[in-house]
Amino acid sequence: VALEGDAKQRYADISARLSELSSHFSNHVLDATQAWSMPLTEQQLQGLPESSVALLQQLGAQREQRGAIATLDFPAYLAIMTHADDRSVRESVYRAYVTRASELGDAKFDNSELMQEILQLRLEMANLLGFDNFADYSLASKMAPSVHEVKQFLVNLADKARQPANAELEQLQHEAQQHGIEE
Repeated sequence: VALEGDAKQRYADISARLSELSSHFSNHVLDATQAWSMPLTEQQLQGLPESSVALLQQLGAQREQRGAIATLDFPAYLAIMTHADDRSVRESVYRAYVTRASELGDAKFDNSELMQEILQLRLEMANLLGFDNFADYSLASKMAPSVHEVKQFLVNLADKARQPANAELEQLQHEAQQHGIEE
């Protein structure tokens, strides 16, 4: 990095702190994933293949719990989201999965403050190097020519995906209504 004196030292300090924050962030996600579980009844296991039921029972035994449990480990998560007949189980597991390490989960794993510090340090780093924001800094070493073009690409992609996604949503809503689900 072509910086001198205090700016060079500050860049090094920011890089070290970002590395530390990244590690803490990942550990919070991992710890939140491993900490969450939900006991499952036989009824809640309906629809799951025998191999998935065996996995969930094994997870329960490993955590010294009776019977099967849902966890956020990906094999268990995927089995439940793919095969469980019980919509409320799928919803509970999904919500727990997407809110891991957030302000909506266990406070000791909340990454909100870490994210704020990461964003602030990334902006400061970009500014030290003469960029207006971290996106411009990040794109400088990538194939994308500008933030504007990346945004335009994403808008175009969303436009192309919207119609098939809406058609799929309508189909899912129709199937849900056939099963007595009105939401």
